[in-house]
Amino acid sequence: MRSLNKVAALLGQGKFETRAKLIRFSHLNNLSKTFNIMAEKIQRLISSHKNLVNAVSHELRTPIARIEFNLELLRGSTTNDYQVGQLDRIEISLNELNLLVSEMLTHARFDREAPTLALETVELNQWIKQELIVWQEANPKKQLRYLKMLSVKHCLISFI
Repeated sequence: MRSLNKVAALLGQGKFETRAKLIRFSHLNNLSKTFNIMAEKIQRLISSHKNLVNAVSHELRTPIARIEFNLELLRGSTTNDYQVGQLDRIEISLNELNLLVSEMLTHARFDREAPTLALETVELNQWIKQELIVWQEANPKKQLRYLKMLSVKHCLISFI
């Protein structure tokens, strides 16, 4: 029973290759076998999930590339300010989608190898302004105005 408890704890920690040992003439062998079958199914399910995330992420790259190409073609053939503004909005959404796909691929890669952190400096004022633009597009009936950065923890944004 202690051995089965230990195996359960290891599986709970994410060590899905762990299996319960069968002990000769033990009354718990049926439970151990059932436990091992469950662990095998969980391990296969997790592996399948990783493969799916990886495949979907890669498959999304092709239509995104086609949209980017068509976006550039349209950008070169229009001078209408409204259309250029719409193309800018499409490009912002496309960049968000690209970022999402990259994050999915990074997540899938983390399951295979330990991540290395690369810290980078961010211009906070510029980042906040970009996020406000995206928010404003999603909420056109509300007006926001970025006033100023007070400190790393505080900034002033007014609702108009």
